[in-house]
Amino acid sequence: LDRVIEQVNREKKGDAASVTIEKDFSSDVPSIEFDSQLMERVFSNLIMNAAQASKPGGVVTVKTSHSGGQVEVAVIDRGTGIDAKNLESIFNPFFTTKSDGVGLGLSIVSKIVDDHGGKITVESVLGEGTTFRVLLPLAPSLKHTALE
Repeated sequence: LDRVIEQVNREKKGDAASVTIEKDFSSDVPSIEFDSQLMERVFSNLIMNAAQASKPGGVVTVKTSHSGGQVEVAVIDRGTGIDAKNLESIFNPFFTTKSDGVGLGLSIVSKIVDDHGGKITVESVLGEGTTFRVLLPLAPSLKHTALE
């Protein structure tokens, strides 16, 4: 996560460049096994999306915790939020609300998380922000993926 946050901080541009990314890492989160390149792609996409959805000068929080045999990484923004009518479609391939997007980012993120035996959820309030939660099992269960 530290490496991804550094990368996103280097690559943010436009209004997102002034967004601060805060870390709220729990000290009791155990190490888990996963494909680091694929998971970096997951968190890079989520954190960059959050920065782009935030107001200039806004804050994105990356928070870790664990309970019940899984690790949770939450990416929280206080940006524009996602319209309720779009929430069910955001993980579908080619769905996008961005004028310069192709709509593959979140569908790829969802597939990578699924292939790791995890789950991704989203909560959003229009005008208040969005939280993506990636839940990963402590025990490795990486399936073969076509994204390698």
